[in-house]
This record gives sequence, structure tokens and C-alpha cells, in this order.
Amino acid sequence: MNIPIDPLVIGILGLACIFVLITLHVPIGVAMAVAGLLSFTALQNLETGVTLFGSEPASVISNLDIGVIPLFLLMGGFSSAAGLSADI
Repeated sequence: MNIPIDPLVIGILGLACIFVLITLHVPIGVAMAVAGLLSFTALQNLETGVTLFGSEPASVISNLDIGVIPLFLLMGGFSSAAGLSADI
């Protein structure tokens, strides 16, 4: 039995899920991923949600414009750990 739920209600529940997971000390990225997967699964079905969850990160990473951002942050972390940022 498939009960239709308003997408606004699903969004509010997803946001509440994120806040609950963050208060349980779950990392923010994991909390957002879980809430997104559950919300998308509520809108579509489980098979579509799992397929999107498996394919979308690979397509985002393969985009060179977006893939540079984590590398830039990693470079900043390395320079901070090496003491380079204190010298500047």
C-alpha cells in the first residue's frame, strides 16, 4: 500500500532527521546522505533511491569543476599541518 505524502512534509521530516542525527554525533555528511536517501526513497521507491545513491557521487566526482574543491581543501589542510599557514 503506497500512501502519497506531500513533498513539503518529506522535506521537513528530512531536515528534522538531519538535526536528530547531528545531535547523536553522526558526521554531517553521513547525516545528509542518510536523510537524502530516505527522503528520495519516500518520494520514489527503494530501488531508484539506491541506484541514485550509487551513481550520483561518481558523476559528481568525475566533473572537473567540482572535483577541484576537495583537493583545494586538502591542500589547505596539508599546508596548515606543515606550519606554512603560520608563516604567512
